Amino acid sequence: MQYLARRLALSLVVLFGVSILIFTIVRLLPGDVIDMMIGTEGTMSAEERVKARDRFGLNDAPPIQYARWLGGILQGNLGKSFRTSQEVLPLIAARLPTTLELAFLAILLSTVVAIPLV
Repeated sequence: MQYLARRLALSLVVLFGVSILIFTIVRLLPGDVIDMMIGTEGTMSAEERVKARDRFGLNDAPPIQYARWLGGILQGNLGKSFRTSQEVLPLIAARLPTTLELAFLAILLSTVVAIPLV
């Protein structure tokens, strides 16, 4: 039981570290979500860009952005899609059966191929 508790605690630490790593990598990429939404056309004025960045909280310090993001994740709020403006969790849930089927078939196929090779 102690081993299981230690492994669970270690898993939580790893997940926390990975979340910080991914958050940092995304913030280091050139541009941000607003630049992606605008695209190459640049149809937003500078004032509209500032308002959009304020709306999405992109003008806040990175630790504040991370805390807000992590708080939303812990509450089950994955946010809204920037493309469709729909909640992300139902979009993921709608695609989960197909993903699980694909994963199951990949495991089955690799097992069928690997066993005769052993």
